[in-house]
Amino acid sequence: MSQTETISSYDIYGKLLDLERSVRELRMLFLATKPPAERICRHPVSLEGIWAGANITDEDIEAAKRSMFAYQHEDRDH
Repeated sequence: MSQTETISSYDIYGKLLDLERSVRELRMLFLATKPPAERICRHPVSLEGIWAGANITDEDIEAAKRSMFAYQHEDRDH
């Protein structure tokens, strides 16, 4: 590239889109070479029934809420 040649933001954006497509294609090729057991599932998976038979107490639920929403429970812990 010479010093007098300028590149517009549209040119850069187009090159970024091309690069993104190339990376996506490379990723798909890479995943295709892996055995099915090693592939990562990228689709939503239903977790319905995953806790069937588990004994979850109210204390477990409260502990999870404190853990996930610590900023809401800061005043209550002290």
